[in-house]
Amino acid sequence: MRYGGVFFCIGTVTLYRVHQWKKKRKGGEGEDQQPIDGIVFGETGVNFAYELGITHYMQEHFHLLGYKTAGISGGCQCAFLVVNDLCAKYYFEEFVLKVFEQKEGVTYQNIFDVSEHHLRKLYTNKCRLHHMRNKLYICVTNMFPYMHNVNAHNFKSHSELFAMMKSSQCIPFVFGYPYIVWNQQYWVDGFFTSFMYRPTCGNWIFIKSYHFSVYYYITGFLLFHKLFEKSYHEKLFKQGYIDAQRKHGRFVRLGFIEKNS
Repeated sequence: MRYGGVFFCIGTVTLYRVHQWKKKRKGGEGEDQQPIDGIVFGETGVNFAYELGITHYMQEHFHLLGYKTAGISGGCQCAFLVVNDLCAKYYFEEFVLKVFEQKEGVTYQNIFDVSEHHLRKLYTNKCRLHHMRNKLYICVTNMFPYMHNVNAHNFKSHSELFAMMKSSQCIPFVFGYPYIVWNQQYWVDGFFTSFMYRPTCGNWIFIKSYHFSVYYYITGFLLFHKLFEKSYHEKLFKQGYIDAQRKHGRFVRLGFIEKNS
């Protein structure tokens, strides 16, 4: 019950926004046949491994190089991987699972610090800032002087990049901090101020968990007590891959090019 009020509010806002988005849709799943300019990976809550499984399927079966990417909340992990052509499965096995295998233990209070340490170790030398320029966008919320959305991009350092990735996933008080401090500014989860996030003009394709499973989307905001269960994340990763496989035709209709074509 510790975070019951927080999760109730997040869940209520989420359901409302999904309802509003569905009302605005104009038939089908919103596909058009315009060339894809970029991919937006959506919010995940605790079920980020599910979206990583979807991303792994996309990397295996579709050409993704050359697209701009953007991420909201947990989706920034997928955006970071795709734009740098980094394998989602390797990331899951060598980063996500390793974080939760720490002997000293990982808690809600230190998970961001532990994660950043491992992220730097794995990827600082594998991702070039100039390569991500005008290609990677991260949706964050600036707290002051009022809550407003910021489209973070063109990162000047890896420290700034990783700080924005942490900020985009920071739910106040759940992870021990009311906010992330960077450059004398206060940042929290980008989902609070942006739902259908489009960082630039163009045809942006949304990859959100509810396109594949409403259950895993909703429970992502309700089951934070499972955050430290390694087996839960392994199950989610596999299920995300399976559900993406079932929706293979949707990717094709959205305009993604199959690798075997």
